[in-house]
Amino acid sequence: AMAAFNKFKLTPALENDTLGAAQRMARSIRVEWVMMLLIVAAAASLTLVTPPRALVDQAAGAATANLLAGEGYKKTWTNGTYSVEIEVTPAKAGDNMIMLRFKNAAGAYVAMKSASVDAALPVASIEGISKEGQFMAPDMFHLMISEMIIPGEWKLTVNGFVDDFDKVAIEGTVPIK
Repeated sequence: AMAAFNKFKLTPALENDTLGAAQRMARSIRVEWVMMLLIVAAAASLTLVTPPRALVDQAAGAATANLLAGEGYKKTWTNGTYSVEIEVTPAKAGDNMIMLRFKNAAGAYVAMKSASVDAALPVASIEGISKEGQFMAPDMFHLMISEMIIPGEWKLTVNGFVDDFDKVAIEGTVPIK
C-alpha cells in the first residue's frame, strides 16, 4: 500500500515539483523502513518461542535421563520352570521403568507372546495396578509404572504368556526408596 501510494501519488508530485512533495516522499520512505524493521523483528521473535511439541519431547527426555541416572534394582526371579530377569529403574518413588527378559529351565532366553506386571504395596493397601509390557525384539518387554509413589517393599507379579494357553506367573518384591 505504501509503495502504491509512493508510485501513484508522491512520484507524480515530485515530477511536477509540487511544494512539499520531497519531504512527504522522505517521510514515506522512513515509515516504510520502520515498518520493514518491525516486520523483520516480529518474524525473528517467532523463532524464539519453543513449540509445545518440543516441550513435550524435552520433558520426556528429562524423565528418561532421570530414570537412567538412578541406581535401580536388578534380580532374577524363578518359579521352577521359567525365570525372569527384572530390572526396575530407578527403583524410587514415582515413575519407574521395568525391563523383563524370560528364560526357560535350560537358561535360554524365551520370546514370550506377551507380558504384564501386577503391582501391589500390601502395607499401604494398594492393589490392582496392572501394566501391559511392550515387546522389544528379540526377547525383552518394557513398561512404565508411575503409580509407585510410596516407598516400601512392592510386590510384583510378572505374567508371561508362552503362547495363547500357557501362562507363567513369577512373584517377587522390589524395594522402592
